[in-house]
Amino acid sequence: MQRMLPGAHATVRGRYGVLRYRPPSRRRSPKMNARELAANVTELTTLPDVYQQIRALADDPHASLKQFADVVSMDAAISARLLRLVNSPFYGLPGKVDSVLRAINLIGTDELCNLVLASSIGGMFKGVSNAALDLPAFWWRNVSVAMLARQLGRQNHMPSHERLFIAGILHDVGRLVAFQQVPTLAAEIERTQTDAYDTGRQRAVLGFGYAELGAELLHQWGMPEALVEIVGCQPQPQRALEYGRDAAVLHIAARAVPLIAADSGTPAELETLVAEDLWEESGLDAGQLDTALAAVRERGSEVRGLF
Repeated sequence: MQRMLPGAHATVRGRYGVLRYRPPSRRRSPKMNARELAANVTELTTLPDVYQQIRALADDPHASLKQFADVVSMDAAISARLLRLVNSPFYGLPGKVDSVLRAINLIGTDELCNLVLASSIGGMFKGVSNAALDLPAFWWRNVSVAMLARQLGRQNHMPSHERLFIAGILHDVGRLVAFQQVPTLAAEIERTQTDAYDTGRQRAVLGFGYAELGAELLHQWGMPEALVEIVGCQPQPQRALEYGRDAAVLHIAARAVPLIAADSGTPAELETLVAEDLWEESGLDAGQLDTALAAVRERGSEVRGLF
């Protein structure tokens, strides 16, 4: 496949797919680029076999629930997390579920894929240790973004709402790559940024943003092109060429997550959270965001310990 060079136009076949992603114009650091940093990660680790197998089964229309259960049962940690999930107040089932097969039957294969992915990504970066990064808080923010993005997608009747959950889990994985590969620079960004999504500061220090770095990693891992574009374009959804609506919903969810733990404010106040064109792109309004925040706020505490 022909690769997109820095600054190339979206009319060529690029590393983010055919006419799928338009990278922002900017000068890059001569010492590093997103592709090289992501390649360093893929040389060290790949997505675990259990996730690869679950994903293959999810793409197979003839796969049985027993096949899913057989794969999950080979991983004790994911099996235990799955059983904790279905027995939690989040599902509110009347009796105890102690079978992996029954648990999968209850939550469905989409939710299973989400759980396995969250477990896999979290485990791969457990070795990241830096005083500037609170890893448990980082993961909880990602899970919160995922829950809020999916809730917004459901309320807006988007068929891609499960994809939005995965995009939420992965939306800030570029930050982890930076802390693993260039921890001193990542810590500098963390100390001097205006907020967790200060892309201007990221580009000033690295020459590219965490979203672009995350998208490059997902591409090299062979993740679906839709996820690559949504994650890569979330800071500026208007740059997306096919999945702009999803990217806009993810952008709104990421910006709104701090409000889960606080008073959301009035819909009129929520309208100022993002630019008017992003509300239009997403198909959402501030009232829907307020409703989604309330739903996630109600259920968030029930699932926090599961991730």
